[in-house]
Amino acid sequence: MRTNRKEFPDFVKRARLKKRATVAAFRKKQMIMKWKDKRDVILVSTFHDDSMENVTTRQAIIQKPSVVFDYDKNMGAVDRNDGQLQSYELARERLKEYYRKMFRYLLDVVCLNAFII
Repeated sequence: MRTNRKEFPDFVKRARLKKRATVAAFRKKQMIMKWKDKRDVILVSTFHDDSMENVTTRQAIIQKPSVVFDYDKNMGAVDRNDGQLQSYELARERLKEYYRKMFRYLLDVVCLNAFII
């Protein structure tokens, strides 16, 4: 998420964080969090809170926000799906009508799912 969005919390935008520090703001069910790892990362979630989880790396045990932990754990399936769809050529053609491209993409997904099943 970009920090120049309308109604973005100002104190989250201006916070200067040290490595692996967080600051979060809540509005009803929505949480906006800024986390610094190598760079500042802005996260938005309606499912998670601002809790941290211990993650074992090669060097040490570090703490990551639960939002980042769940994202890292589940992102591989999306990358695998995108990689497998690259072999199908229906959606690659340039079309002026967006609905035709969308139809061809959905047809690709259906073919891939049929192949997997």
